Amino acid sequence: MNNRSKVFDEHLNLLISTCYFCVWNMKPLLFNEKLNYHLLKCGGIKLGNHYLSKNSMREMVLSLAYTLQILLSQQITHSQSFVALMLDESTDCSNQSKLLLIVRYCEGFTPKEKYFALSTLKNLTAESIFKEAWEILMQENYLIERLIVTLADNAPTMQGEISGVLKRFQEKLPHIKEARCVSHLNILIVKNFINKFPRIFTFKIFLYKLVDYFRTSSKKTTIFRNKLDELETEITSLIMPFDIRWSSLYTSINRVLEVFPALIKSL
Repeated sequence: MNNRSKVFDEHLNLLISTCYFCVWNMKPLLFNEKLNYHLLKCGGIKLGNHYLSKNSMREMVLSLAYTLQILLSQQITHSQSFVALMLDESTDCSNQSKLLLIVRYCEGFTPKEKYFALSTLKNLTAESIFKEAWEILMQENYLIERLIVTLADNAPTMQGEISGVLKRFQEKLPHIKEARCVSHLNILIVKNFINKFPRIFTFKIFLYKLVDYFRTSSKKTTIFRNKLDELETEITSLIMPFDIRWSSLYTSINRVLEVFPALIKSL
């Protein structure tokens, strides 16, 4: 076994051990059959290839998500607070589309924002996203009674004025308000601004090429890291800017400024 495989195996064993510990210390987990099947079968036993599969990992993540939903439901029930619901869609490592629900509520006078549910989507249409979210809420009637705001990013699927996900919520619950993600709005404004100014857009492309210059060569990466060691910094690499990571352009530029002396010596 090479070092990389050994490290991966250690991380995987740590993950399973952590989940296994949760099973015996958090009662609600014991009622989850799929998670119990995976954890009890491999608990304390050397892991086989079966538990390296993406399908097994996905089942365990969804099972843990369901358990957290149970625990959070109990907390919200006791809080007697109104609730705001945030929705987002993402894709996991096995290319499965997932719906993520996050709730905001108060415990006494303290605002809380916590993950609530994770579910697999059949497709990314507004109808499919709403149907899945509504089915989750129907299992928690107290949430429907206390829900006053729904929030999402500014994607047309979510914010469509005729049949978007949030409009569908308002059709079911006319009293609730809808809100847009302010951070996403700011990013869209900045992105539009960058694309309209050639010099700024050209600099963004330069950042892509600069990071890629080092990433595609182990020799260049080694030289760069040696120069970083001379600066006595814990930084080990540049940051690639990605449109889907809202703050990555700022962090990418800031990283270049932080390591500029080492960068110049490495080129």
